[in-house]
Amino acid sequence: GGSTGGGSTGGGSTGGGSTGPAVNKCDKCNSCKCNNNCDCITGNSGSSSGVAVADWGQCGGKAGSCGTSGSGPCVDAPWSGYYCSAAGSTCKRDNEWWFSCKK
Repeated sequence: GGSTGGGSTGGGSTGGGSTGPAVNKCDKCNSCKCNNNCDCITGNSGSSSGVAVADWGQCGGKAGSCGTSGSGPCVDAPWSGYYCSAAGSTCKRDNEWWFSCKK
């Protein structure tokens, strides 16, 4: 006697995209590396200069590796020349000691 197996079909899912407002305000420039049009540079284009910082990485502050070679100064501010490499991520202040890249 033969047996027949029942097939199963999986339901597909589609993810909804979200579009935020374009970042073109100069007041955003103090929290990320910006180009001449005051647009945030995320580093995805490959044309950004400076030091790329991944999400949750340190991008400013007075703790961690600050003041050492290859790092920023020990200041209560984002480090100049550092930018967040993940799209939509900016350098945010956690406290005077630590600024990190996050969305």
